[in-house]
Amino acid sequence: MRKRVNLSMSEEMYNDLQRIAKEYHFKNVCEVAVTLLGLFLKQNHKAEDTPKEEETDEDTIREMFSAFESWEPTPQAGHAPRIHRPRKPKM
Repeated sequence: MRKRVNLSMSEEMYNDLQRIAKEYHFKNVCEVAVTLLGLFLKQNHKAEDTPKEEETDEDTIREMFSAFESWEPTPQAGHAPRIHRPRKPKM
């Protein structure tokens, strides 16, 4: 059994759908709208069927620290870091 839906949209949106209908050889704007809604529902069902990973606090903390692991270069093996002494003010 088919159901009807009455839609209201801006003229700009309607014109865009009309252009798409002509460009991709749809019969009319209604057929474009039904196709787009069908694609949306198909993707929605896929998302609902996909098990969601629950992120734990441990995972969040690990991600936060991993972002900072390489932000500052570390000395290379065999190369001692240079010590820069503070400058003496000139008088």
